[in-house]
Amino acid sequence: MPNRLSTETSPYLLQHAHNPVDWWAYTHEAFEAAKSQDKPILVSIGYSTCHWCHVMERDAFEVEPVAAYMNAHFINIKVDREERPDVDDIYMDAIQAMGVSGGWPLNCFLLPDGRPFYGGTYYPPEPNYGRPSWVQILQGVVNAYKHRRDTVVEQAERLTQQLTRNDESFEERLLGNTPASPVLSPATLMLTYQTLQSSMDREYGGFGGAPKFPSTMALRWLLYFDLYYDQPGARAHVERSLDHMIFNGLYDPLAGGFARYTTDRAWRIPHFEKMLYDNALLCSLLAESYRAYGKPLYAEALRQTLDFVMHDMQSPTGGFYSAYDADSEGVEGLYYLWTTDEIRSLLPTEQAAYLIDYYQMTDEGNWESRNILWRQPNETAFLERHRLDADNWQHIRREAHSTLLDYRRQRVAPHLDDKILLNWNALMVTALIAGYHALGDTVYLECARRNLDFLLRRLRRSQHGYYHTYKEGTAKYAAYLDDYAYLAEACIALYQATLEEKYLLQAVTLIDYVFEHFADPTHPLFYYTEADQPDLILRKKDRYDNATPSGNATLLHVLQQLYLLIGDPRYRSHTDAMAQAMSAVATQHPLSFGRWASYYLLSTYGWQSIAITDDDAYEQATRLQHERLLPHAVVAASSSSATQVALLRGRYQGGTTTFYLCKDLQCDLPVHTLEELTARL
Repeated sequence: MPNRLSTETSPYLLQHAHNPVDWWAYTHEAFEAAKSQDKPILVSIGYSTCHWCHVMERDAFEVEPVAAYMNAHFINIKVDREERPDVDDIYMDAIQAMGVSGGWPLNCFLLPDGRPFYGGTYYPPEPNYGRPSWVQILQGVVNAYKHRRDTVVEQAERLTQQLTRNDESFEERLLGNTPASPVLSPATLMLTYQTLQSSMDREYGGFGGAPKFPSTMALRWLLYFDLYYDQPGARAHVERSLDHMIFNGLYDPLAGGFARYTTDRAWRIPHFEKMLYDNALLCSLLAESYRAYGKPLYAEALRQTLDFVMHDMQSPTGGFYSAYDADSEGVEGLYYLWTTDEIRSLLPTEQAAYLIDYYQMTDEGNWESRNILWRQPNETAFLERHRLDADNWQHIRREAHSTLLDYRRQRVAPHLDDKILLNWNALMVTALIAGYHALGDTVYLECARRNLDFLLRRLRRSQHGYYHTYKEGTAKYAAYLDDYAYLAEACIALYQATLEEKYLLQAVTLIDYVFEHFADPTHPLFYYTEADQPDLILRKKDRYDNATPSGNATLLHVLQQLYLLIGDPRYRSHTDAMAQAMSAVATQHPLSFGRWASYYLLSTYGWQSIAITDDDAYEQATRLQHERLLPHAVVAASSSSATQVALLRGRYQGGTTTFYLCKDLQCDLPVHTLEELTARL
């Protein structure tokens, strides 16, 4: 029989809808039940493409005796961390405060009022590797709650106070380290670069060892550092990192798309799940890297990945789905793996021999009796070995890929998490626009427009507020700070690509809503949630760049862009206050604050705004943005005197196209050719 989760829309919660556990969703009624029955709460948090979440479900939540014990002694709440990142963040901090390494599934035990007192991640069905079994954990918690209640309450109070203190003391330390100006010296930027250098993997790229994540924000900082301060070492590491990601197991060479991370430092063995946000962030980085360095490999991976997202992750309504699972038929990566026998049976003999060599396959398999497709790092040597020319090989490779893809699509596909998240979709809009500028293909611009229009229409909650998640016609949960920040960023990007002022005005409306509902009157950083969230024990702020950029850091960039375009001094003053508060910690710890650090780098170089007016303003603005990578500048253009963009007001003359280059809203004398303008940039 289905449990309460059968009426939910989250794919993760629906995966648990037929467990014998009497699951609740994270609702007020669940907490009231815990209070009335005097039971502790188990909050179990995961997401639908989480491998170890599936394992724990099989080991514990589908086992009748275990479920019966949980039902008898606990109010059991299931949470999709992607739907409720606010809940996940609080209880992840709680178990880390207990000295437990974070991860999913996250299992946290609470008092009926929501305060945590114990928790951990995956627990096995039997004691193993020094870890107690899940049943032992449950029994220990029940015994403590019944017989040592005072100790449990004391632990919960201590933990909750520690979580509150950690948040408050972080801000106190920030304010204590506030410099005189948000603009840093080049010497400080060099120290930031040296900090990143100490974490670089100089053999395989990226940062640190296994498991290895893309660290997109830190790589983007290095790209900008090279672009503006001419640091060949920074460029070398960006290229080393992207090359190894694309050539090895993180990347799917047949259909495009990047896995979430690899379990080794050489990018060889992926954890095969594909997340929308990773692919959005990596596409933005690939687009900028291709424009900066002109490497065809990046254009190929960019186009293929954008096409993969559009064809395999886009709903009929225009929104993008969240993720593909790592597993299919209960086996991790099975959908993506190959045997040499399969290759030989599908391709002509000579073509099969080329593919097996090029992708480093063996009859024994390069991973668990099958093969991950690893590209040859030295294509020239491969071509010489087989006496192939580059054009002929590309033709052979495309034909072989088409055959293998047709065959792969007949396999049982990994589970698709088909909820649509506002923040991840907004990241994808920005990535599509970056791809449009890099590749010049309007299909990406039109896809971005369709997706953004869908988000603005279907996820609207109130006059100016939005929902966080959408599935099958139902939108849920008030949007979070990063939802608004990424959405405003996407609106500004689409405005600059299309020059349709409605998108810029929409960004202003979103930011006004953020000031009204997320601001902290005592500190310049914004809260992650709106004020009216009674089901949370703590109202937190997101400062760190984790898998996705900090909402506050993204707002910093958005407010700066809006100031340059709109001229509202409120944006400038708040930007300065935010930048001053975070500059010390962000420049000292760029791996954790990469999006912040990029702001300081661009500010130190100098923000600019470009106004283009008169006859062919749109064409010239498009040409400029296609030809030049300008992370430090905004572009506005109009062929009419009717404009609501402050940067353009009073500049329309009628006739010859005119270009204005401005810094801090003070403009140089106008010029009349794009070449004259770019000479000044």
